[in-house]
Amino acid sequence: MKGILLSVLASGILILSGCGEPTVEPPPPPATYTLNADISPSGGGSVSPASGEYEEGTEVTVTATPASGYTFDYWGGSAPGSVATTTIIMDSDKSITAHFAIVKATTCSLSVNVSPSGGGSVSPAEGEYEEGAEVTVTATPASDYTFYYWGGDASGSRDTTTITMESDRSITAHFASKPPPKPAVTQEDVDAVRQTLLEYWDARNSYDEERVLACYEESFRQEREEEVKSQISQQKMARIKIEVEEEAEPVITDEGIIEIRLKLDLPFPIPDRHVTYYMVKVDGEWKIGG
Repeated sequence: MKGILLSVLASGILILSGCGEPTVEPPPPPATYTLNADISPSGGGSVSPASGEYEEGTEVTVTATPASGYTFDYWGGSAPGSVATTTIIMDSDKSITAHFAIVKATTCSLSVNVSPSGGGSVSPAEGEYEEGAEVTVTATPASDYTFYYWGGDASGSRDTTTITMESDRSITAHFASKPPPKPAVTQEDVDAVRQTLLEYWDARNSYDEERVLACYEESFRQEREEEVKSQISQQKMARIKIEVEEEAEPVITDEGIIEIRLKLDLPFPIPDRHVTYYMVKVDGEWKIGG
């Protein structure tokens, strides 16, 4: 009996001595899922962050950024909505698509007019331009015309100007007829003018109405005839002789008129003893026209 007890105790000791710490299995690694981000159309923009691997349960915030000339439109796939920034919960593989749309530029109309018709042209002609565009226009006169000034939504007198297309614009290029070529005036013409004036003052001092009036251009003679006759009559009654004391350099105008300014020697004081004659050529002869 004693031997049996000893045997049992020995077996128990052996069993207890063979038991250690219990073995614990490590937890399985977390699942990972793939986020795949696409762009439509290609080049329309970008998505950040891009495609990648994420642990299960991760919340990934993605942002769609449009390229120049595009605007974000909407999300497709696993990310519905039309807000550029959205959050994806990675509980499975996800595929998202950022859709972009082309921005349609606002256009403004440029209307171009010419005055008078046939006076010239404007380049570029009227048309549609993007809002904010700067359009440089040039006015080109036709033959026998010259550019005058811009009107409407353009201003200035230079033939080239720039229009900013902030709204519809209307411009008018004004042209003017060129003056006729300046008549050629020679030294012989100037000498002939002096001769006419010598004849005029000789006739005045001779009190000869007909000779005086013959020095005038016809229409000017008709306008001044009575006045001239009255002046000669008064001059004759007073027995006054008028001499030319000084002559200024003749001026030739674009119309071919010769302006000549004389200083008179008078026998009585007056504030201004200068007189200017406007000489015109009629049928080859120089006459007093004003």
